[in-house]
Amino acid sequence: MAKTQTLIYRRTTLLEKLGISKSTLRNWMLNEGFPPPIQLGPRAVGWKANNVDEWLESRPTVALAEALN
Repeated sequence: MAKTQTLIYRRTTLLEKLGISKSTLRNWMLNEGFPPPIQLGPRAVGWKANNVDEWLESRPTVALAEALN
């Protein structure tokens, strides 16, 4: 049976994907339940893509009229 590889986002990639700043990421982790990073090495962390995607899917949606204002 083949093992499925887990996609990991490093911080720079994650910030670009979400279009946010480092401080917003920090605030989301502290206040919004954003998934914590996993330790990849002594000085490297990353976020499991499936955890990030699940968190995004759990976020509330806004009505189109609200989004355009």
